[in-house]
Amino acid sequence: MKLYYLVRNVLALAFILVALFSSCSVVNVDENENDNGDKNATSAFYYAVEITDQYALEVINLNGEIIVSGSDETDSVRVSGKRIAKAKTQAAANDALDEISVTVTSTDTKVSIRTEQPNSENGVSYQVDYEILIPKNWIVNVTNMNGLIKVERIENTVAVQNMNGDVEIDQIKASTSVGLLNGKISANIELPVDGNCELSTINGTIALDVPITTSAILKANVINGTTSLSGLTLNDMTQTIRQIEGKLGDGRGSITLSVTNGIITINGY
Repeated sequence: MKLYYLVRNVLALAFILVALFSSCSVVNVDENENDNGDKNATSAFYYAVEITDQYALEVINLNGEIIVSGSDETDSVRVSGKRIAKAKTQAAANDALDEISVTVTSTDTKVSIRTEQPNSENGVSYQVDYEILIPKNWIVNVTNMNGLIKVERIENTVAVQNMNGDVEIDQIKASTSVGLLNGKISANIELPVDGNCELSTINGTIALDVPITTSAILKANVINGTTSLSGLTLNDMTQTIRQIEGKLGDGRGSITLSVTNGIITINGY
């Protein structure tokens, strides 16, 4: 429940400064029918925000897929995606699409992206999918309610909160934290000296890959399920079917993994 209140509080934040966009475009509404017979209305969007002194990204979404990619060859934050509304009739889907908005704001330190939409009810649902490109040395903070979150090729602190949906953390060279209620966490992390990695899910699995040169105190705990370790040597190791503890290398950083119902696997490469 802690994660629920965290997400609810974060979604209550107000944004007061509007970014200067180098471009913004919205295409015509696409109409189609899904497998359930519901009608869909879809509209694509694109924003490019000029980078001045910012060094952090914040994304707050409700339903949909979020993909954040780092690059060393971009001088702007590029945000593309689509708004999707589903309803029993095409007219209702088209009307619902107008109720979804994407807000991009900027301060001296960060770029914030936020979805505004009503609650899904009366056979109407709302979704926004994002693909975001940023400099790879930026801080990343992503919050979602339902849907996949993927963060890749980042070399600064990453924080992810999700309610329902998988979380993929790939090619991260920084401290990382993930809090999830239901779903799978898969992570490939190169922990810096004195860095921290905290991954937790209530119902699901954690699969963590780290270099064999990692230096950290490792603690992995499952309440109902199993843990496994391969390709790594732990000093002062304590291991049971539901718990693994020990020291990797000099133990400079920390890795804490927790699952209530599910499986933890840790692999070295």
